[in-house]
This record gives sequence, C-alpha cells and structure tokens, in this order.
Amino acid sequence: MSCFPLVDLSNQEATKDGIKKVESLEDWETLASNVKVWIQNDRKLKPLKDLQGFMWEDAYLNGKVLGHVYPEVKYILNDFKHIEIPVFIYSSGSVHAQKLLFSHSVDGDLTPFISGYFDTSVGPKTDASSYKNIANQLNLPPKDILFLTDVGKEAIAASDAGMRVHLVVREGNAPLCNDIMERFKTINCLEALVCHE
Repeated sequence: MSCFPLVDLSNQEATKDGIKKVESLEDWETLASNVKVWIQNDRKLKPLKDLQGFMWEDAYLNGKVLGHVYPEVKYILNDFKHIEIPVFIYSSGSVHAQKLLFSHSVDGDLTPFISGYFDTSVGPKTDASSYKNIANQLNLPPKDILFLTDVGKEAIAASDAGMRVHLVVREGNAPLCNDIMERFKTINCLEALVCHE
C-alpha cells in the first residue's frame, strides 16, 4: 500500500468496476474517471467518502452549502440531550463529512447535540458485524440501541446484530418492499419516537 489510498483503491477495485488501473501517481485523468464511476454507482468506499468530505469542506466553510436536516431534528436532538439520551450518527459518509454537515446545517450547529459519529471504518452498513462493532465501541448491549434507517438492508443488518430498528419513511426516500415494512416499525418523523419508545 502506498500513501495514496485512492490510487491503491482504484487498482484494487479495477476489475469489479470495469475501470482502468492507475499506472502512475501522475495519472490523474484515469483516477478522476474512476472516481466519477464510483460516484455514479454510489459506491460506499472509505477513501472516496474521505475525498468527498474534503471537497465539501470548502463549500460548507464558505457558506455555499448547508446540511439538510428535517424541521423537527433540532428540537428532538435538544430534547434527547436534555433527558440524557445520547445520539450517534452512522453514515457511509466519512466522520469528517458528517461533522461538516451537522456543524453547518440549515438549523445551525447541531454538533453539541451529537455524542459521536461512525463511518464505514467500522464496516459496511449492510453487515451485521458493523453494528456489533458499534455496540462494542459504545460498550452497550445491541438490544439497548435503537437504529433508525430508511434502507431495508441496513435495517436487517442492525436487527441481525441485535439492535432495535425503526424505518424512517419520508417523502422522497426510495420505496421499501412490503416484507421490510411489515418486519419493522415505521415512523414518518422523529417526533414519533416519543410515542414509540
């Protein structure tokens, strides 16, 4: 492995993605082309997510971009902090990108309400072992963790790890199959957690 994780990743993933190998560190054209393929295919590759986080940093810091959060998020996070319910974020985006989003959100800096962040360094979001890793790092039994998601495969993985799971169903999210909808509780906004929990 070199000190250039995107180059190493590009060459490792070349056969999977049908992309060219990067022949030298000066071969920026091939590397840029490969990055575009990963973005188009929504690949959850840690070096790619790290790169995206650094690209977004400039836009956030210059006020060109604000992190989207739903209208009730700030109030629910404030309530949870007040009653000492810790909130952690697990995203395919890098921890750096998550912190940027929440510190530059449409509702201002929400990072004081968030206890910690996880990214794919704990493992893929569709593997039960990733959720077990999170529980171990939090020093909590998985059954004491409620995981919220709008992705069926993530819900199954978290559930297989022993976590409680709610599906968040909102307008604009990808549709979920009936089997998944029947298997897990669904909520349409975070305010519903008060009723569910």
